[in-house]
Amino acid sequence: MEVKGTWTIKDEKIWFTNDKKFLGNDTSRYPDLSLTTWTIKRRGIRPDELVDSGCVKEDGLFKKK
Repeated sequence: MEVKGTWTIKDEKIWFTNDKKFLGNDTSRYPDLSLTTWTIKRRGIRPDELVDSGCVKEDGLFKKK
């Protein structure tokens, strides 16, 4: 799944803003990545709080591709 939106970086933190079309969708539940900030790590990014992806809650490292 691909969730689109924008982000800004400030003080080694990433702030996401989802596109509105992905929020409040009755057919599919998309994660709202703006509910927490993300810390930039050497090999990827890590949420500062648990992220509810709709299926599981995740707090691990999300690796760069």
